[in-house]
Order: sequence, then C-alpha cells, then structure tokens
Amino acid sequence: MSARSKNILRAISLFTVFCVLQIYVVAGPTSTAVKSNETKLLSAPQTSGMIKTTNNQPVFVNGNSVRPGTTVLSGSTIETPAGVGAILQLHSGNIEILPGTELTVQFTADKSELKVARGTAFVDPPAPGGAPQQLVARLITQNNQAITVNGSSAAGGTILTGATIETPDQVSATIDLGAGGVVEVAPNSVIKLDYDQDGNVRVKVIRGCAMTKKKSNALPGEMEVYTDAASIKTDKNRKQAGGCILPNGQLGSFSGAAAAAGGVNGALVAVLVAGGGAVAAAVILAGRGGNPSPSTP
Repeated sequence: MSARSKNILRAISLFTVFCVLQIYVVAGPTSTAVKSNETKLLSAPQTSGMIKTTNNQPVFVNGNSVRPGTTVLSGSTIETPAGVGAILQLHSGNIEILPGTELTVQFTADKSELKVARGTAFVDPPAPGGAPQQLVARLITQNNQAITVNGSSAAGGTILTGATIETPDQVSATIDLGAGGVVEVAPNSVIKLDYDQDGNVRVKVIRGCAMTKKKSNALPGEMEVYTDAASIKTDKNRKQAGGCILPNGQLGSFSGAAAAAGGVNGALVAVLVAGGGAVAAAVILAGRGGNPSPSTP
C-alpha cells in the first residue's frame, strides 16, 4: 500500500472517530431514543413543560405556531418542521425533539408518557442539581367566577405566554407565576401577558388596570406594565409596577384613573399599595361604567 493510500485511510479513520464522538456528545451516554410509533414512560410525574427551539424558530403545538418559552400542557402534540429541532424541558429531564418529528405528551398525577408518531426524540435524565425551574402562570379569579382568556371562558388553569385576558364587570383576576411574581388584573380590564423562564414578565394594558409584584430575586428578569405610550418596570429598588391606562395612552395612578373609571375595590387596592410607596398601585375597579359615584344615577 502506498504512503498516499495510508494517509487517506488514516484521514478517513480520524473523520469517522470524530463523527462518532460528535454523536455521543449530542445524544449523551444515558439518553434514550424514542422512534416512530414508540411510547416511553417518563421517570417522574409532570404538570407541564417548556419549549426551546433551534435558533428561536417556531414549532407547532396543537397545530398552532409557537415561539420558545411556550408552556406545553398535558395532551399537547408537538411538531417540528424540517431543519428545526426543539427541547421540551421537564422536571424529570429534557426531551430532545429532532427536526421532522411529531409527538404527544401526557401528564398525570402518577405518570407521564411520551408517544412519537413520526421522527425521533431523545429522553435525557435530569441535569446534576435538578432540572431548571419552570415558570408556570396559574389563573385565580375572584370567587372562582369566569373571565375570558383568548376568547374562551376560564376560571382557573394555566395561562400560556402571549395570552389575552379580559375581566368582566365586578370580577378581578390574579395570575401567579411562582418565582416570577404575581400579576393582578382589575375588573373590566383587558391585558396581554408575555413571560419567559428567566422571569421577564410583560403586561400590556389595553383597557383598565393591572399591577405586577415580584416575590423575590430568585429569577433575573423584571416585570413590566406598559401601553403603546408608556411603560413602568420593577428593578432592584422597586418590587411593584403597574397602573391604569388613561385616554391619552399613558399609565395613571389609581387615584385619578379610579375616579374616571368608576369605583374602587378598597380591600384589593390596600393589598397592592402595601409596601409600594414609590409606585402607583393599580386600581381594582368596581365596574360601574363611567359613573364615579355609585349613589348618583
């Protein structure tokens, strides 16, 4: 065999070893492959997961195009288009979803299940120290009365990022994001909620009033209440941010906006004001239309 042939064979061997090592690094020595028409029981119960994608490109959840940071609930079907992979972050580890894959996840109190319809996914064990904290937005309404989320009636459950929330007359709502903080929505209000796993929470006030309150500094993100014309954020010295949208699009304090909107739920306003002297608390409207006095027709 000539020296040139030996060099070619040596190069091919080194390239093959390199490829094998690359595959090993990507999949990991303890990853479990789940292929078309296969089902895999996950190692621990879940309540939800969070999507991350290749280069922040969209994938499909239940037929809808979604961006990274979307919360995935039980029964959801995830589809990755060609050239776009995704990772579903769970408490029990990650599910790496290859491009061109369709799968369904089921979460129950005692078990969780992954079923691949086509393509391939890898189930990874939890990282050392536990899986990353997942931010889940949970809806609580006044006296369990229904409000509107993305056009549908709801009185509880999980709120996905990007949701539009509308409260009716006399009904307020609370959105608890765990370590990410709390969002209070006044009666007769419309907001758009966006959040990510770093605790960045953005609340656009379209009508009425909203208030955000950080619970701790466990996550690096800040909370923001904004309109098309104004914005207020939390920071290291400000744990609350909020207000009511005024006719000119600015954010007003509860004292002026309440009178214009008509009525205040004093108990909830007191909760919001406590400890927030530097920030204008959001008003909780009693929902009496444009009449500032309940006793005046």
